[in-house]
Amino acid sequence: MKFFSKILIVLFFGFVSSASLAYEDSVPRVMTTDDAIGWMSFRSTKISDNGKWFMYRVSPNDGDSKIIIKSVSSDTEYSFPMGQAPARGNNNFALSKDGKFAAFIQYSNQEEVSKLKEKKEKPQTTIILVDLSSGMITEFEKSKNFSFSSENSDWVAIHKNQATKSDTKDKENDWSGSDLLLMNLADGRLMNIGNVSEYSFNDEGSLLGYIIDAEGKVGNGVGAKNLSGNFQYDLDGGNAIYKQLNWNEKTNELAVLKGVKDDNYEDPNYTLLGFKNFKRGNVDKFKYDPSSDEEFPEGMTISPNRAPVWMANLKQIIFGIHTNKWIEKTDDKVVEDDSDVSSLIIWHYKDKRPQPRQWVQKKEDEKFSFLSAYNVQSGKFLRLADDKVRNVSVEPEQAFAVGLNPDKYDPLSYYDGRYYNDVYSINMTTGERSLVVEKARWTNGASPDGTGFLYYMDGNFHVYDMVVGKNFNVTKDMETSFINDEDDHNVIDPPRQQGGYRGGPFGWSSDSKALLLSDGWDVWKVSARGGKGKNLTQDGRADQIRYGKRFVLEADEKGIDLKKPIYLSRYGEWTKKGGIVKINANKVGTKVLEWGDAHFDNLLKAEDTGTYLYRHESQTNVPEFYKADANLEGDVKITNLGQQAEVYKLSQDKILVDYVSDHGVKLQGALYLPANYEPGKKYPTLVYFYEKLSQNFNRFSDPDVRRFNTTRFTSNGYAVFNPDIVYEVNDPGMSAVWAVLPGVEAAIKTGAVDKDKIGMQGHSWGGYQSSFLVTQTDIFKATITGAPLTNLISMYGLNYWNSGNPDAGILESSQGRMKGHYIDEKEAFERNSPVYFADKVTQPLMILHNDQDGAVDWTQGQEFWNILNRLGKEVVMLEYKGENHGVRGTNNSRDYAIRMVEYFDHFLKDKKAPKWLSDGVSALDLPDHMKTYAKKNNLGFNNNRKKPNS
Repeated sequence: MKFFSKILIVLFFGFVSSASLAYEDSVPRVMTTDDAIGWMSFRSTKISDNGKWFMYRVSPNDGDSKIIIKSVSSDTEYSFPMGQAPARGNNNFALSKDGKFAAFIQYSNQEEVSKLKEKKEKPQTTIILVDLSSGMITEFEKSKNFSFSSENSDWVAIHKNQATKSDTKDKENDWSGSDLLLMNLADGRLMNIGNVSEYSFNDEGSLLGYIIDAEGKVGNGVGAKNLSGNFQYDLDGGNAIYKQLNWNEKTNELAVLKGVKDDNYEDPNYTLLGFKNFKRGNVDKFKYDPSSDEEFPEGMTISPNRAPVWMANLKQIIFGIHTNKWIEKTDDKVVEDDSDVSSLIIWHYKDKRPQPRQWVQKKEDEKFSFLSAYNVQSGKFLRLADDKVRNVSVEPEQAFAVGLNPDKYDPLSYYDGRYYNDVYSINMTTGERSLVVEKARWTNGASPDGTGFLYYMDGNFHVYDMVVGKNFNVTKDMETSFINDEDDHNVIDPPRQQGGYRGGPFGWSSDSKALLLSDGWDVWKVSARGGKGKNLTQDGRADQIRYGKRFVLEADEKGIDLKKPIYLSRYGEWTKKGGIVKINANKVGTKVLEWGDAHFDNLLKAEDTGTYLYRHESQTNVPEFYKADANLEGDVKITNLGQQAEVYKLSQDKILVDYVSDHGVKLQGALYLPANYEPGKKYPTLVYFYEKLSQNFNRFSDPDVRRFNTTRFTSNGYAVFNPDIVYEVNDPGMSAVWAVLPGVEAAIKTGAVDKDKIGMQGHSWGGYQSSFLVTQTDIFKATITGAPLTNLISMYGLNYWNSGNPDAGILESSQGRMKGHYIDEKEAFERNSPVYFADKVTQPLMILHNDQDGAVDWTQGQEFWNILNRLGKEVVMLEYKGENHGVRGTNNSRDYAIRMVEYFDHFLKDKKAPKWLSDGVSALDLPDHMKTYAKKNNLGFNNNRKKPNS
């Protein structure tokens, strides 16, 4: 353990002001690939409950992350290296409830990881605890996780790595326990509980529950520690395995599973243990042993893969059950599998799920359990899910569980993309199951109390009341429609589904009596029994403003509390303005808090105070966080990530281009002008699209090297144009022609675009569009198409390997927008497939397609390449071995980023073509070429490589 004073933090960890991200350069320069690699962006954020501290993580596109803890009301700011943190998730840092301490997991840095890989050693993690009043830190080396004591801010638990690890492959004799350090934050007292495998504080932070899992099961058991009275409860113990420790929310009930080995079964047989009424020297204990219950399904046991949960009424505990495989024996010897078996996979027409889907879900299936319940008062077991209805869900406060069964509609759903379910209500008291809705395509979940179920059918939202057994069409009498008439997929009367700015259900009220719904423009409040409803926002449809997102300010909310202000995002459909408004569910009208040529997001509220934070950005302003009050007034910028932009030449100008498609549809495109733009001068321009992108007109494009990036290219003297595309069913390719080409013509008319120097790039669905467009026009002088669909007929019969689903569903009901099978729509499939027009390609084309692409099978890229090459077209293909649908590997992404620039620079800026582009590289010469190219372009991890943001 190490202690550092505040001054040492300055020296070693960077007690910083915002200047920590500044560069030494003084003259703005063009952004390089290295600059984009090192660009720091917000990854995850948290505000302390008292509103005094803002803790966030920033990470580069490749490199080491930082944790920054910023005082909301002063200049105090702490910065710490976080190392190679996982790309996703924010459970690796936290603030104590009282805001006095912070902690985070520190990972090995990039250089250390590289050295450890060479030694074939695994990186270790360290827990860093920060006293925010003094800046003092405490390090807990070789520790894997931590937790503050919830509402009680006096304690932090640090879970250490195992000092020694079992080397046996016998699961029965394996163990997972390690030291758990419990530190009192007020006086520094430190206690150690040995051999802990799981631990958890209750919500009050008054009790710590833990499981002991020791070598040889010596002393195994479950216990709890009263933190205020400093005494312990020995809840259960024995020669057993304990798993899935779980406190009930808001109250002090505990549940856990206990497994005992049975030589006749592969896995232990588990019993359920429940504990409540924690009083000194006395705890009520409940035990459910399935082996003594004739009602429990034969050959099954409680599953260790699902945590048991107390219901809010404290009468039931819910858990999962699964089959425990019987061990076949011959003459008292276990029959072992023959290792010399074939690698056969059988695809069968009776499979409900296609085999690729089954293999993708194999681990999930192995851990699957059927939801069940045990009544601690009556001692009765209820099986809620079975083979007929496997997918069952219920929350602790809900009176009914909801089951979804797709069996009648599979496997056809996987091919036509229309996923249906029969919906069942399951009474949590009696276990009675009732079919309440048949063939529901759009389901939206149960009410907070579990009495109502929301779904969409035949152009309306419905609520099925599971108590009275009656359906209510809740939107039929409203003066608006919830049919998404803007949806251009092959779907009849689709609903407004919540997402982006396109509308849909915001959710149930917390009292389960009402719903908030969006018709794509306005937000409506409607009774769960239906009626006229109330338009809360009023001006949405009238002024073409979309209210498309509700900011959830309480992480553990159970429904929307209509007594509290509701915060929504606001977006101007044709102005692209962004904002935040506040509404009151009991009256109409909005209070506009922010509105302008910018984007506002990530609204946060301190739980115990009126302090709010929000993120602001624009096309020319890097995202930053601001502190404000409940009306977002008195806002003050508290981060300074934008300072890193000051060294670069970045675009300061943009044009919102209005145009009309060839079929008369009003559309828009975003034209971003190059850095140091001079009015009257024409610039080489790159056209990039993916359905609709103009909604990003007022957003900053964080530099990136793994894909096309607007900021990188505008810094390098290009204009970038994002035209919107709308689609007509059975013509996805032609729709791009009808939308993109008029958009490009409109962009040329602005006077900023050099019509003879226009390039194009698209990836995935955008790769399909770009591949089709090069067969229909010669306006694009150079094109890069990434992971493209190129033959819709052959694509229809392939698989989306990342999910295991057939591509047919994508082509019929999703982006493909085809009416059906190519046997019935052959001419439409052909007229929209690039391969059938390969002879029309007249301009240079570069294809990116990787051999492990799990989204668009790379045979699509090969097919286009071979046909174009056979026809003598100017085509190049890049294949990064082992990469999936994009280029993610550190060296690969840098390599691709540089080759993209070289390609466009040659064809659109008349720069000399590099040899790989002009002549190609043979297989024999490729190793030497890659080494030379890497050295020339400073690729790979190198201690001497310039890291501008370090």
